[in-house]
Amino acid sequence: MLPAHLFHPTPHVQATQKRLVNPMKSAFSLFSCPLPARIPFFRTSVAPWLMSLVVLTAGGVSHVRAADEPQEPAAEAPAEEPAPPAKLFPDPGLEAAVRAEVYEKRYNEEPLTADDVKNISRVIGRGKGIKSLAGIENCVAVMLVDLADNEIEDLEPLAKLSRLQSVTLAGNRIQDLKPLQGLTAVQLLDLSRNKVTDLSPLGEMSNLRTLYVANNRLKSLEPIAGLSKIWSLDASGNRLTRLEPVSGLSWLTMLDLRNNAVESLAPLTTLRELDFLLLTDNLIVDLAPLVEMCKADAEGEKRFAPYLKLYVGDNPLSEAAAGEQMEALKQAGVKIFLE
Repeated sequence: MLPAHLFHPTPHVQATQKRLVNPMKSAFSLFSCPLPARIPFFRTSVAPWLMSLVVLTAGGVSHVRAADEPQEPAAEAPAEEPAPPAKLFPDPGLEAAVRAEVYEKRYNEEPLTADDVKNISRVIGRGKGIKSLAGIENCVAVMLVDLADNEIEDLEPLAKLSRLQSVTLAGNRIQDLKPLQGLTAVQLLDLSRNKVTDLSPLGEMSNLRTLYVANNRLKSLEPIAGLSKIWSLDASGNRLTRLEPVSGLSWLTMLDLRNNAVESLAPLTTLRELDFLLLTDNLIVDLAPLVEMCKADAEGEKRFAPYLKLYVGDNPLSEAAAGEQMEALKQAGVKIFLE
């Protein structure tokens, strides 16, 4: 049963109701009065009534709200835009190089996904200002990487790309080769014009055929002494003094040792497949070891001597080397260049 006070308004409510009714009664009688008499009435009775809204609630409590008070709608919190997905390749240069291999997205800006790049076989991006290889680890089927002339330092993203066979990283800022040590399928590796001091991580690359490490900071080739399948080695522009590690590389057809500090050529006498031997700008005095090996070949199998191109300019050759030894080499068929 409802409380009795809901059926019997309190004195406060009765007074409020009276104030509401009286102005209306007066308003009906106002229209029979002259115009000057109406103005005071509007000012004192009707206007205040119109300026207020009285809301009655159960229990006789009134809430008065000014009619002219602006009521602004509650401000809605702006919807948060979803964060864009992280790019698979943060480096824009690398991203462009990889995108060029993804046919469906080659000419648009749709985000690349791991699924897009998992089957591409090569990544070529020469001179694109690439600093980071992050993301290339998703190219799990890649066999050829050519990223010469960039600004790459860290090779870690390449570490698990076990299908790599050709890696060209010449002209970067590489010092540490440890990430490459497990890439035993690599056959061509170009690290020319970097800052490499140690080739130890390459010691297990048993399939390596071509190795370019020119213009680095190498003092020894000892770590690659067991890579007997190498047939092309460019180690020019380093700080090499000894050639003993090369003596076991019996498949060598091209050996470039220009601009080093080599003195003795004796370790080269085991190399019977040479076509090009570049020794310009070293400290070589004596050519006798070359005379011995080339003369023996010319008198026997003629396997390499008649085809050998020898570059020995800018060396402090002895009088004998510059005279009779060089003549003996020519007699064996060796072509000599002194440029």
